[in-house]
Amino acid sequence: MSQNDFLDPQIQEAKARHRYELLLKANVQGIGLGTKRVNGADTGIPCIIVYVYPKFPPHALDARDVIPTAVGDALTDIVEMRPAQARVRSASSVREPERTKRWRPAPGGVSVGHYQLKGAGTLGDWIRDEKTGEPLLVSCWHVLTNYGRGHRGDPILQPALVDRGTVEDDTIAYLDKWVDVKMLGGSLGEAKSNLKALLDRGKLPPVNYVDVAFAKAVSKEVVSYETLGLGERKGIGRSQLGDRVVGSGRTTGVTQGRVSAVGVDIFVGYPTGVALFLDQDVISREIYESRLHFHRPATDFIQVLPRPGQHVDGKSASSDHSFRS
Repeated sequence: MSQNDFLDPQIQEAKARHRYELLLKANVQGIGLGTKRVNGADTGIPCIIVYVYPKFPPHALDARDVIPTAVGDALTDIVEMRPAQARVRSASSVREPERTKRWRPAPGGVSVGHYQLKGAGTLGDWIRDEKTGEPLLVSCWHVLTNYGRGHRGDPILQPALVDRGTVEDDTIAYLDKWVDVKMLGGSLGEAKSNLKALLDRGKLPPVNYVDVAFAKAVSKEVVSYETLGLGERKGIGRSQLGDRVVGSGRTTGVTQGRVSAVGVDIFVGYPTGVALFLDQDVISREIYESRLHFHRPATDFIQVLPRPGQHVDGKSASSDHSFRS
């Protein structure tokens, strides 16, 4: 769900106007649109959620870093959330070992990775190229491009190298196109310093909206349009605040959660630096927000559980983003 879908335009406007003012405060990891919670109970009142880590009482902060109770016409809600990290799994321990095995045809939710990646990610889905109709494997930019080090035509393994995949036996696709993730700095502190310097000079900072890459299948025979543990995808839809969602991952298996914030602007750590993402979702896995998950469109491969009477459409995917190949 984008910010434009949020029901209260005044809250949306206040967030856009105060975005960088809030993001530059100490310990702030991100900001988003949601509803205010008091003692664990959802009040239903729209607000700007400010994600911090760690969470300190106001008296322990410099005055300039205190989060106000309201910005413009919007209330704020301060929520502790650990820094978002986009990392591959290097350990072989998983909840469901069959997800690290070789699958042909290969469904979503199993091990995949660039042939030089020292780790493993999740095969998110297969889609059909809008122009050619060819099947494309979808996963994260950092999984399929090895954090931007890859080249078009590089082998993609299923299972990944860490799960004993080999180029000779397990190449399932070839890297085709992707959107590069732009870094702001080597650490969160450096990213915020660079962000402030750019804004002070009146320049637009490098921001990101997706962490995604595509690879061409070696043949149609290796493709399964099902997702392990979830079955066949019904279509492509957009999540909304409060939606229940379910995901299928190589390491975590099937997980469920709730969209607890939309229009989220958040710093994300990579081994190669820290990037700023705009207009994301945050998924709560537990009812009291004790575990929060940042969701990047087209990369975490969650499915929205339809509400009564809801119809989800679409069998292929296209994008407004400029792809590199």
